[in-house]
Amino acid sequence: MKKIIMMIILGIILSSCGTLGLARYGIEETIRDGESEKRSKILREKEAGGSGEKDEKIVEEAIKDISVRSINKRVQFGETTL
Repeated sequence: MKKIIMMIILGIILSSCGTLGLARYGIEETIRDGESEKRSKILREKEAGGSGEKDEKIVEEAIKDISVRSINKRVQFGETTL
């Protein structure tokens, strides 16, 4: 009788180890997700914080290119000229 009870208790203990392993995996996965979310948030803040010198040069070149273009006073839409 003691052996049967001992086998049942041993079975319960061993089966709970698998449950603990799943819970541990879930906790670790949650921690990794939180860390990756934190990293991506920091990167988004750094990228959106302001423009660098490279971006400013590109914008200045675009402004110069647009300012050189001629402006036509007449615009044509289909057969109508304004």
